[in-house]
Amino acid sequence: MHKGEVLDNAGGYSIIDCTECGFVHIDPLPSAEELDKIYSDEYYSEEKPEYIDCVIKDIEWWNCVFDSRYSLFESRLPAESRSVLDVGCGPGYFLKHGQERGWKTLGIEPSVQAAKHAEGLGVEVVNAFLDSELCASFKEKHKSFDAVHLSEVLEHTRDPLNILCLAHDLLDDSGIICTVVPNDYSPVQHVLRDKLDYSPYWLAPPHHINYFTFDSMASLMRKAGFEIIETSAMFP
Repeated sequence: MHKGEVLDNAGGYSIIDCTECGFVHIDPLPSAEELDKIYSDEYYSEEKPEYIDCVIKDIEWWNCVFDSRYSLFESRLPAESRSVLDVGCGPGYFLKHGQERGWKTLGIEPSVQAAKHAEGLGVEVVNAFLDSELCASFKEKHKSFDAVHLSEVLEHTRDPLNILCLAHDLLDDSGIICTVVPNDYSPVQHVLRDKLDYSPYWLAPPHHINYFTFDSMASLMRKAGFEIIETSAMFP
């Protein structure tokens, strides 16, 4: 049972600071069937039809972003540890960049359109959602990874803690994870909303289900068994 203070209302949903989950999310949660329809079929064709073209246009900037993330991995891992799983890999450019740096890469992506684009770049992609069944199939094949990349995924999921736990299970004992989420309900946004009468433009249900702060994200990571080694933000 989800309960907590109602912070806002948007798109027919309440946005609650859930005392059960420890982070802000929409209520009610979309069903698994609704999310499957959105992310398997609609997201890149209807919701984000220009996303891949925008990534291509800005690829030099994205490559700088990817460089910083791979550099973090490489600074924390032995030189021979170079396998990465990108959960929600989208059109595959993070994986392609990793290949060019000598990494062994694998992506998971529910969108048929995005997965096909990634495969066209020459990277291996499993067209699926990360769930316990897929995780078990990886483990049966003795697959573990030195690094997991979860960029702009957890805000879209019904159960982000479960996704983090599955990622933890797929990591090598000395592995590292990079998790990227929007920094929402931040102090700046609270001032904009409460003092300057801005509408909460950062709300995007049902696509953005969860809204994390530094503290709530760190707490969730620890619940999944991770140790926090570095945090940063592009937006305060």
